[in-house]
Amino acid sequence: MKALITSACLALAALCCLAAPAAADPARENRVVVRYGDLDLDDPADAYRMYARLGRAANEACGGRPDGYAPLETRRRRLAYEACVEGALNRAVARLREPMVTAYHRDHPLIIASR
Repeated sequence: MKALITSACLALAALCCLAAPAAADPARENRVVVRYGDLDLDDPADAYRMYARLGRAANEACGGRPDGYAPLETRRRRLAYEACVEGALNRAVARLREPMVTAYHRDHPLIIASR
């Protein structure tokens, strides 16, 4: 039953990475599906795997780490990107409501996966 609920929550899949990069149109939402039916979120290793998947999904939803040449513009975009990823991860973990994933997120506040 828990696996079924977990899989259904997967439609949370549209995950919370409802994050739109700050530099983009704020009305636009980017959604990324995160599948985790293969994980046992009561197992610490699988909880970590789930958190890593959420981090990668947030990275994708936020447009990936910005590259650039103009230092000031690049810094502004990087800060917007980091805020986007942090918000997306916070929302994803909150919606997931899995204690082990929540604990990992609390103890390791931010993973920003690069492209």
